[in-house]
Formats: sequence, C-alpha cells, structure tokens
Amino acid sequence: MIKSFKISPDAFAQLAIQLAYYRMFGVLRATYEPLSMRSYRHGRTETVRVVSNESKAFVEAMDNTHLTGHQLVHLLRAAGTQHVKYIKTAAKGKGCDRHLWGLRQCILPNEEMPAIFKDPLYWSTSNWHVSTSNLSNDLFDGWGWGEVVSDGLGVAYSTNSNVLLYNVTSGRGFAKQFCTSIEQALLDMCLICSTSGSAS
Repeated sequence: MIKSFKISPDAFAQLAIQLAYYRMFGVLRATYEPLSMRSYRHGRTETVRVVSNESKAFVEAMDNTHLTGHQLVHLLRAAGTQHVKYIKTAAKGKGCDRHLWGLRQCILPNEEMPAIFKDPLYWSTSNWHVSTSNLSNDLFDGWGWGEVVSDGLGVAYSTNSNVLLYNVTSGRGFAKQFCTSIEQALLDMCLICSTSGSAS
C-alpha cells in the first residue's frame, strides 16, 4: 500500500515516527537511523539524519486545517524524497557523522578542541533523543533495544510485506503513549494519501 502512495516504505515509517514525536512533544529532536555501507570492504556504517527541513515542514503542516490533502501529500512526498536522498548520499560515504567522529578521534590530549566540537548545536544534533533502526523480514514479529539517552526513545521497526511493526522503549514511561501516537500518525498519513494522493 505504501509503495502505491509513491513513497519509500522506510521513509513513510520514519515520517510517522517524526509526526508522532512532534504531536507528543511539540518539537523535533535529533533522530538516528543506522545505514550499512555494503559497498565498502568489510562493511561500514553511517548515520542517517532523519530530521530535515522537508520532514519539519511536513509534520508542522499535518495538523494545519487550512491546507488541503493534496498539499499535505506533496509535503509528505517531498520529505520522503529527501529521506531517500540522504540515504543514497550516506551510502556513498558522503554522510557527515562518521567523518566528524573520525576527526574527533584524531585530536590529541594536548591539542585545542576545534570550534565545531565546542558548538552546542553540534552536540544537540548528535544527542539521539530518538534512536531508530529498521530490520525487516516477514519472519520477525518483534525486536528492539533501550533508548540511548535518559529522556529518549528507542524505536525498532520493520517494514514487512503487509505490516509495519514498531517496538518502542522509554525509561520515562513514554512507550505506550508513543505507540498510540505512531498508530494515529500512520492512520492519518494513509488517509491523506488514499484520499488525495492519486491526483497529486
């Protein structure tokens, strides 16, 4: 069904997480998704930075009653396209996180910390309040891990053939409410795509 909406299933699943988080907390926070870089010998990983200008525009617009379904679908697809674009860029070794991590490891104890690593913005965008990962197989019926920061969420999910599965963890008791929020986000996204997507 998601593919018929002309959106990547992984992007759709991730944008539901973003919408759910925004509805619960009123902000977007740094969201981590791992990427396996199979084209490199022995493999590597990179970070997919899920939050983008496009995802922000989508989640902020979703509950705007002045926008049409066609406008919302357009914003959803734009956010999905940006998500896939970042994945493709990171898969080519052009993501930023592993590169910056490597540079940090090169700083000797007696050397001054470069300005970028003193910038609060750098650290706030690397503090993964939402840690996610997609492991999809129709034989899996659930998997997961704990959140990586004390006030964060761990969100394991699977984009299987006929179902999306989510497993949410929270040390602060947000898990049940967040699951309900994801479910509502998915229903709302499916509704706008089903009623307005074909003409967009």
